Amino acid sequence: MKWSIIINTCLLATVLLIYRYVCSQCTYWDTQGVKTVYVGLFTRVTKQWHEWQHELYKRNGKIFGIYEIAKPVLYLSDLELIRDVLVKDFHIFNNRRDFSTGAEPLLDNMVSVVRDEQWKKIRSIMSPTFSTGKLKKMMPLIVECRNSLIDNLDKIAKTDGQTDMKRLLGAYAMEVVIQVAFGTKVDAMFDENNPIIENARKIFGKNFNPQLILVLFAPKLAKILKITPFDSKVMHFFKDLTLNIIEERKKNKDSVKRVDFLQLMLDSMENKITLESEDNKDNDHEKYKEIQATDDIDKTLTHDELVAQCVLFFLAGYETSATTMALCLYQIARHPEVQQKLYLESRKYFDEYKGVDYEELNSLKYLNAVIMETQRLLPAAVFLERVPNQDYELRGTGITIKKDHIVHIPLYSIQRDPEYFADPEEFKPERFLAENISHHPYAYLPFGAGPRNCIGMRLAQMEIRLGLISLVNRYRFYPTPKRLEFFGAGGGMIPKAVDIKMERRLIGVTLLIYITDNLMKDSNHLD
Repeated sequence: MKWSIIINTCLLATVLLIYRYVCSQCTYWDTQGVKTVYVGLFTRVTKQWHEWQHELYKRNGKIFGIYEIAKPVLYLSDLELIRDVLVKDFHIFNNRRDFSTGAEPLLDNMVSVVRDEQWKKIRSIMSPTFSTGKLKKMMPLIVECRNSLIDNLDKIAKTDGQTDMKRLLGAYAMEVVIQVAFGTKVDAMFDENNPIIENARKIFGKNFNPQLILVLFAPKLAKILKITPFDSKVMHFFKDLTLNIIEERKKNKDSVKRVDFLQLMLDSMENKITLESEDNKDNDHEKYKEIQATDDIDKTLTHDELVAQCVLFFLAGYETSATTMALCLYQIARHPEVQQKLYLESRKYFDEYKGVDYEELNSLKYLNAVIMETQRLLPAAVFLERVPNQDYELRGTGITIKKDHIVHIPLYSIQRDPEYFADPEEFKPERFLAENISHHPYAYLPFGAGPRNCIGMRLAQMEIRLGLISLVNRYRFYPTPKRLEFFGAGGGMIPKAVDIKMERRLIGVTLLIYITDNLMKDSNHLD
C-alpha cells in the first residue's frame, strides 16, 4: 500500500472524529428555525451519495440544514426558491462551492471552479464555442467519430454481441472531444489500452477517494496540506497532452486556420477574440447578457487558465456524454416497446435526411424524450450547489443564508418526487413529449439552470443524439443479467460498466416493419 494512501486514510479518520465533535456544537440552523439533520461522515463516504441524500429528502421535507464540519449547508428543494437561487438572484449566487486547492493550478483555474470576475471572463471567452453556427460545423466531425464507433460495433456484433457499452462510448466521446475541440484525431475506438482513455477513467472510476472527501469536508486543512482531489499524475498527463497539441497548432499556424475551442483559447491569450454574428443570435447569449464580460474586463486568458480549460474539456466531455448514452441504451434494452418506437423514428430520419441534418436531429421528439427520461432517472450529477456572495434571506421563509454558506439542491431526489412525476421510479419517455409535459420547469435540471449551467450542454446533446439514433437504427439491443453498479466517490451516478447484448438489424425485416407501421398510420388517417 502506498504511503500516500495510508497518510490520507489517517487524516480522514482524524477528520471524522473532529467532524463528530464539531457538528455537536453547531447551532446556526437552530437560530434560523430550520430543522437540523446530522449525517455521519461514515455514511457519506461509504454509501452511494444519491442513496443517502434521497433518504434525507424523503424524511425531512423541502428545506432542512446539515453541517459539514462547522459549515452550514442548506438543503433546498422548494422549486420557486430554487428558481430564485439559480436565476432571479444569480448576481448573489454566482459562485459554486470553493473547490480551489492552492496547490494545483489546473484545477484552480477551471471555469467550473473559479469565482466572480474570473469566472465571468473565462465563461464569456468559452461561450462562442457552443454557438449554433459552430455546432453545425462540428457535426461532420462528430459523424466521423460515429462512423468509427459503428465500425467497432459491427465487429462485436459478429461475435457474441455482448459488450460494455460504457467503455466503447467513452472512446467515442473522447474522439469527439479531441476532434471538435482540438482539431486532432486519435484512434481511441480500436485501442483498449489507449492512454487518454485510461487516464480519464482514473479520474472518475473510484469507489473511495479520501482526497476528495478531505477537500469537500475539510477544505482549509486540505489547502494547508496542499491536497488535491484528483490524481496529480492524471491531471498532468492531460496537461502535457494539451501542451503538445498547442505546440502542433502553433507549428501549423500558417495552414488553414481552424475555428474550434482550442483556437478560441489561443486567440484569447493574444486578445484577438471576437464574437461572430451567429454567436450573438443564440438564446443563452441574449438571456444572460447581463453577465457577459464587458469592455472594462480583461478578456485575455493566462497560460494557466488556457491549459485548465483544455484539461476540463477533456474530462467533462468524456464522462457525462459516455455515461448518458450508455444508460440510454441500458434503458431501451430493457424496454423493447421504447426501442421499437425509437427505431421507427430513426428510420424516417435516416431515410429523409441521411442522418446529417442538425435541425432535424434536434427535432426528433421521441429521441429527446428517451434521453430526458434517462437523465431524470439516472442523472450524471445528483445535485447542484451555489454559494452567496453576501447574506441572503430566502423569500417568504425568514431564513437567512450567510455569505459563503452552501445551498445544496438535490436533483436526483427532486426528479424522483411523485409530486412532480407520476410513477417516478418507472421509465416512461412519453412523459417528456410536448403534449404530456406537466412538471414544473425546475423539477428537471440535468444540466443545471441559469448563467452558471453546463456550458457544454448543447455540444453534449448533439453528440448524444447523433450517437444514440445511429446505434438504434443499426442494431437491436438486449438486456443482460448484469445490473448497474455505481462508483461511490463523488456526487455523480457513474456506472462501473453497462453490459448490453446487441445484434445487427436485418434490413429486410426491419424495413417491412417500418413500412407496415406507416401504412397502419395512413389507414388510421382515412377512418
